[in-house]
Amino acid sequence: MLMAPAPISVALLLTQVSFNALTDWVLLTGSFAEGAANSGSDIDIIVVGRQPDQLQGSHFNSALDRWLDTSYMDEQALRDVRARVELNDVLPETWGDHQVASLDCIDVYHRLTTARLLASPKATGVPWPMLDHTRLVREAAITHLIIARARWEDAAGALTDGDVEQCAFVAEIGLWHAVDSIAALFGLTNPSSKWRLKRLQKLVVMAAYVAQVEQRLVQRREALGASADLLGLLGDVIYQATHMLVTGVLADTVPSPPASPGRVEVDRKGLLLVRPGTKAEYLRRAGSELSRTTWPPQADGSMPRKSDVPS
Repeated sequence: MLMAPAPISVALLLTQVSFNALTDWVLLTGSFAEGAANSGSDIDIIVVGRQPDQLQGSHFNSALDRWLDTSYMDEQALRDVRARVELNDVLPETWGDHQVASLDCIDVYHRLTTARLLASPKATGVPWPMLDHTRLVREAAITHLIIARARWEDAAGALTDGDVEQCAFVAEIGLWHAVDSIAALFGLTNPSSKWRLKRLQKLVVMAAYVAQVEQRLVQRREALGASADLLGLLGDVIYQATHMLVTGVLADTVPSPPASPGRVEVDRKGLLLVRPGTKAEYLRRAGSELSRTTWPPQADGSMPRKSDVPS
């Protein structure tokens, strides 16, 4: 039986963190803030305020009986994180037009948008909440999608050269990023690879389509030499990620590519055939309604219903 870690006293925790009560926000982030902590989890704190000279510190804290990681950000650092993540005001027309945030910046942005507020400053110009999680949903999904697309190219090239084991190894890396892309669109934006299994298990409940991916990656693992099917599965999940980014929903079915190795994907211009080492070609062009798609698809920030999706 899994045992939850003992709760942490906020009052005690605040006595262990150096901060200025007049100017600083004290935020609990990471696994304790997200309800995923276990007996080995450290305590992650971010202090946002006017102390840019403070250095990040990590040490075992005897009073808390845990490792305590504390980092400090001033308001300029906060603006820098926003500028490095909020890159695509409109969904790119093609995936080659994208701008990609680094996973490190996505991690900081995620921590700030999912943090638990422990202490508020008495005087500050920083608003709360500090960042917009809706923006992170899109940017994280695009970043993971672009990584997954690149790994598909690598894996397909290996398969073309007859290196089945390399194909399977790289395809699995790409498949996890493709799952991360879909997970981000469902609000699961933590980019840390150590939580991929937990994200996948949550995603199966949210999107039944992902159950076959969970079966293949977790419950039915095979030797690399027998894993060439991973490339096809990666292509399918990339299709679903692009479909959801453009339309707001997962597709009912994934079309089969007319060439092998190959895959299909969706962008704002239509349905594309992608083959390794060649320029993608459009199998079907989208109508003008779809080509005007911006993010989020709904004015209120919600995903559209299927009846709202242009055909």
